[in-house]
Amino acid sequence: MVILGYKTGQLGNRLFHYSHWLANSWEYGYRLYNPSFDEYGKYFYKKDTIYKGGRISVLNYTIIRKIILFIAKVAFKYMAMSNRTMYGNRWVRFLTLPENNTMDLAGEDFIRLRERTKCLIVQGWLYRDEQSFHKYADKIRTFFSVLPLHKEHVKNFMEKTRDSTAKVIVGLHIRRGDYRNFEGGRFYYSYEQYRLLMQKVEACIQGKVRWVICSNEKIETEEFSSFDVVLGPNQIVEDMYVFSECDYIVGPPSTYTGWASFMGKNKFYAISDLSDPIEFKNM
Repeated sequence: MVILGYKTGQLGNRLFHYSHWLANSWEYGYRLYNPSFDEYGKYFYKKDTIYKGGRISVLNYTIIRKIILFIAKVAFKYMAMSNRTMYGNRWVRFLTLPENNTMDLAGEDFIRLRERTKCLIVQGWLYRDEQSFHKYADKIRTFFSVLPLHKEHVKNFMEKTRDSTAKVIVGLHIRRGDYRNFEGGRFYYSYEQYRLLMQKVEACIQGKVRWVICSNEKIETEEFSSFDVVLGPNQIVEDMYVFSECDYIVGPPSTYTGWASFMGKNKFYAISDLSDPIEFKNM
């Protein structure tokens, strides 16, 4: 069994992180348990546990998940203090991946470690299996379907937004808040910069555009009065899945919008430099 024993960032990060592990477990047929998805699992059909496609009922109890996460936190803290990346034995082993390091889940070294460990508890962000991720992409999309309540809200929102007056729907992610300090504020843009960007996008698309704006801060529509704008549902997964239903997505580099693009198979323009030409890509 592999246990994802440490929370890696916010929703978008954890979705991609979880998905690579899911795809790898489907490909190689081992048990996977993810208590680190705990607070986001409530929005989805399937939460934190699979056992070759089924449930491990005892591990679904909240108290069990919390105990496992606490034990993992203590173990990983001890490992950091003692400068270790691995600790334990063939029965229970803890593995941590240093920041910015990557590990190929399909690589021989990891497969050998996993197969020789009864219970492997891992920490870290860049565990990846790109080949399996793409192979099982549609199965991943199904696995991360949101609950009927959220799905209905997204559907109703998009039906109102995509009316006869709107030719192209573009989702705009205004990521501020935590981006003020992220990478020195490199991707923290003013409203004026977003307005200029919207003009460039409309010129690029050359059609009537309706913008759906979602943000991690309150947005005043008066700031964008010269554009056809509606505000998103203002709910963390509904905003994300509304983006997935748009024709295009625009925003600073973020796993939040990256996941929306993956789910909807739509085109995404990640703003790395405002002076760059507009180029939409699929995730």
